[in-house]
Amino acid sequence: MLPATKKEPKEFDSLAAIADNFGATDPQAKNGNSAYCVPFRVPAELTSQAETPGRDLWIVRFDQDLVTPFLQAAKTGDKAKVVAGMEEGVASETVDEQGVSALMMAANVGNAETCEVLLKKSANVNYAEPTNKRTPLMFAAQGGFTDVVKVLVGAKADPLQVDSEGQTALMWAAVANKALTASALAPLGGKDLTNQHGLTALAIAEKMGHADTIAALKA
Repeated sequence: MLPATKKEPKEFDSLAAIADNFGATDPQAKNGNSAYCVPFRVPAELTSQAETPGRDLWIVRFDQDLVTPFLQAAKTGDKAKVVAGMEEGVASETVDEQGVSALMMAANVGNAETCEVLLKKSANVNYAEPTNKRTPLMFAAQGGFTDVVKVLVGAKADPLQVDSEGQTALMWAAVANKALTASALAPLGGKDLTNQHGLTALAIAEKMGHADTIAALKA
C-alpha cells in the first residue's frame, strides 16, 4: 500500500504542508521526507480515499491490482485473460493512466475476438481518449484491421467521429495506406469531410502518394 494525494507536490505551499497532509504530528520536523514525493499516475480502480477530514489522502493498493494484468492482456490481444479479468470484477471500460481504453488496445493490435468480448460487456465503442480524441475505430483503421473495423461498426461505432485534428477513421486508413480498410469505411460516409488542414481522405492519400488507397477511394 502507498499513501497518495490527488495534488502534485508543486501544488502544496511547502514541504511541511505535504507532511501535514499525510498526517505528520510535527510537519516542520518531517518536511525533509516530503522532498521524496513524486507525481505519478495509477488507474483509479487501485485507489480509495481515506476518511481524514481536512486532508486529501488516498491509499493506493498495488497488492489488489487486477487492472494492470487486464490491460496488458488487452494490449496483447489475450482474449482468455481479458475475460478472466472481467470475471474478477474489472470493468470493460477500464482505461490506463493515459485514458486509453482496453477496447482501444485490442483494436490497436487487431484482435477482433477480444474486441467482441469487451463490447458484449458494454465497452464504449465511441469513447475518445483524452489526449488526441482518437477512438477504437481510428486505431483499427490506421492499423488496417478490417475485421476489427467491421466488428466495431457492427457495434455502432461512428465512422464520422473526428479526433483533435479533425480526422476520421477513413482518413487514418488513408494516412496509413490501408486500402482494404478504406474500402470498407468509404461506403459509410465521410468521403467529403475535411480535416483541420482542409484535406479529405482522398486528398490525404494523393498527397502521400498512396496509389492503392487512392484507387480504393475513387472506386
